[in-house]
Amino acid sequence: MALNIKSVAAERKVRLLARATGESISEAIERAAEERLARLRVERGVDARIRRVKALLDSFGPVPDGPSVKEIDDWMYDEHGIAR
Repeated sequence: MALNIKSVAAERKVRLLARATGESISEAIERAAEERLARLRVERGVDARIRRVKALLDSFGPVPDGPSVKEIDDWMYDEHGIAR
């Protein structure tokens, strides 16, 4: 199957890539497409994991109010800083 590249800039980049790698134009295009697809799969996988983690965190609901750090310190230590 043939491609008809109408962009002069795209053609120039593909030719430079092929020349730099020693590949044919077809090989350069195929490899570039494979590498880009692989990056997209990774990026989409990371985005999907982030969405799942956020959904999980949201499912826990709000964090309940608890004692302040000072209240915890007062409970754990006496006025001299010694553990109770």
